[in-house]
Amino acid sequence: MVSMPSSDIENPHKFASPYEFFIVVQDPGAYHLDGGYTAFGKVIQGMDVVDKISQVETDDQSEWPKRDIKMKVEILK
Repeated sequence: MVSMPSSDIENPHKFASPYEFFIVVQDPGAYHLDGGYTAFGKVIQGMDVVDKISQVETDDQSEWPKRDIKMKVEILK
């Protein structure tokens, strides 16, 4: 599933961050996130790419990837 975290700025309404998203890759899911985040997408093709992204080295403090990851996304109706 694809979701967005709440923004780090003062955010009483828990608006999503405009620059971040995450893809849950663990099995059976990330149930500790239920109620705090809205899933808005699902990976329907290219899970091998998601697996590669999840293996990219991240900064220990922020969990941001140490190198940019660029992707093409298609919005389906």
